[in-house]
Amino acid sequence: MANPLVAADVYNRMGGQQALTQLMNPSGTISWSVAMLDTAMGDAWNFVVAAVGVQAELAGYTNDQIREQYPQLITIAAQKSLRFGWLGGSGGQALPQGIKDIDELADAQLQLLAERRRKHGAVGVSPAPAQQISQVRIDQDNSRMTLCGFRQSGGLI
Repeated sequence: MANPLVAADVYNRMGGQQALTQLMNPSGTISWSVAMLDTAMGDAWNFVVAAVGVQAELAGYTNDQIREQYPQLITIAAQKSLRFGWLGGSGGQALPQGIKDIDELADAQLQLLAERRRKHGAVGVSPAPAQQISQVRIDQDNSRMTLCGFRQSGGLI
C-alpha cells in the first residue's frame, strides 16, 4: 500500500508551508527538503499502519479511500511526520517542544487505536478486523463463538 499523505497534510498542522520550512530550518543550516518530507511521511505512515494493523485490516484500499474512510490515521501520520522530518533534517539538533508534544499525542492516539479503545475509521465506516473470527465447535448446540488459532503452552485456550 502506498503512502496516502500529501505534503499539505503536514504543512497545515504547522500553519502552512512557510511556517513548517521556518520551523525545520530557521537558520538555513540544516538539510531539509521536499524529498526528506516524502521520506518522513512514508516512515510515519508505516508507523501508523504497524500500530493500527493490530486491529484493522487496511490492505486493498486506495489512497483516496484511506483518506476518506480513515481521516484520523491521516492526521496521526501527519503529526508523526513532523518528528521524523525533524530527525532526518536536523543533524541531531534538539527536538522543539511543540513537535515533541504533537508526537506524544500521536503516540497516545495510536496506542488507543491498537487497544481498540478508539474507533477505527470515519463515521459509518467499520473496518474489517485484522483477526479472523470463526466458530469453533465447543458444544453440540454450536451456540458459542471464540477466536480460533490462539494457543497457550498447554493447548487451546
